[in-house]
Amino acid sequence: MKCHFARLKNCEDGAVSVDWVVLAAGIVAVSLAIGIAVSQSTLRANGQIAQKLEQYADQTPQ
Repeated sequence: MKCHFARLKNCEDGAVSVDWVVLAAGIVAVSLAIGIAVSQSTLRANGQIAQKLEQYADQTPQ
């Protein structure tokens, strides 16, 4: 059994796959963080634009 674990510990066949999975997960996490930040800013700007348009609509004579 010790021999099996020693061989498993020294085997690096799947190390590249693990590296790619970790790298891809990091890229996805950063992308999600950027997406959330951009969407919050966009929603805030959307609300400000809507308020300005309502103000202009109230000021125009009908």
